Amino acid sequence: MKKKFNPRIKARLRKNRQALSKKFDNFFSWVKGAKLVELKECNPDEDPVRPELDNKFRTGFGRKIYGVEYQGEIHAVMCFAYTNEVPKSVDELEKLSTDAFLQTAMRDQTGGQIALHILFGQRKKAVES
Repeated sequence: MKKKFNPRIKARLRKNRQALSKKFDNFFSWVKGAKLVELKECNPDEDPVRPELDNKFRTGFGRKIYGVEYQGEIHAVMCFAYTNEVPKSVDELEKLSTDAFLQTAMRDQTGGQIALHILFGQRKKAVES
């Protein structure tokens, strides 16, 4: 026996498929147009996890701030520390990232082998629905 779908259900499925396709197209156009840029500073007050870390700490030896830029605006901010070991505290993070940076300067210019994520903050919605 063949089951026939109700025409209303068919129409709803078609409409949902079109809406989903449009959202995927919007998302992929955003991803294709976004680029990662290095920032000199960020607003520590917007940091939901570690607002106590100032820009001096975030841009110190072995640490960098990156932003996701799309259509000339920064949509997200990420801070990374490059180390050779995983720290257990913020103080240890500072020591290990500085040490990895100094080892890089003195030796082979490869940098810390571990990139630690300090912060990721979304400033705007990536895809509008």
